[in-house]
Amino acid sequence: SLARQGCRVASGAVVSLRAASSRASASSGSAAPAPAPPPPLPWRIGCWNQHRVGSYAQRACPWVRPLRAAGASATEVDKLVSTLPIQYEEDELRQWLGSVDIFAVQELDDPLRQLLVGADCVGVPPRRLVESARHVDGRGVEVDSTVGLLLNGATAACLVREGRCELSVPLAFPPRRGVGASGRQMCAVREHVAVVLRPPAADEESAQSSGPRRGPAFAVCSVHLHPPQAGADGAADGAAYLGYLRPLKEM
Repeated sequence: SLARQGCRVASGAVVSLRAASSRASASSGSAAPAPAPPPPLPWRIGCWNQHRVGSYAQRACPWVRPLRAAGASATEVDKLVSTLPIQYEEDELRQWLGSVDIFAVQELDDPLRQLLVGADCVGVPPRRLVESARHVDGRGVEVDSTVGLLLNGATAACLVREGRCELSVPLAFPPRRGVGASGRQMCAVREHVAVVLRPPAADEESAQSSGPRRGPAFAVCSVHLHPPQAGADGAADGAAYLGYLRPLKEM
């Protein structure tokens, strides 16, 4: 966790993608010299998963249950949680960000958004944030929670395509609450975003060609899925969940 105060739950990881290498054997059974391993792919990816500040009042904050057990009302708990001072260790987080090319984040909210691309981001390499629309939570309320991909430095210039899709599950509200003015059942909705990156080709032939050429394409998506039992009936249905995932597959 990189929070100095409060109970924000956050975790990060960095993955360096490398091409797989293979080994060949001679027909006689003796081992042939192994080929030189291919160079690593140029993408260093960091993944950040957190609970946004607004999630604390719903169920994520570990203080909620003890406070309720001690006799605090839901209103009192919500008021307390909403006033928690949340502060990131900014230097530590920015140093970690500097070690990745692509930063995939779930439950991105304004405190983290400002740290990534806010007005105070001076003296850092250029960044481009590709962010989803705000999500609609399990109450049918639009909240400050998105998924995003932060492209650091020269990675932003490799962007050749963006994709978007919506994943949704029906809410289990009674008809008077679960049906909007349009007559359709309300849903919890999470838009997702993906990007396709293609680095400039580094070979000599490409450098001498008249037109721009690029290396192999790479697609990345920041994913924040509803659990299989998140539907209106609360049951985990494999076929229904595959249908839920279909927009992500077709994006």
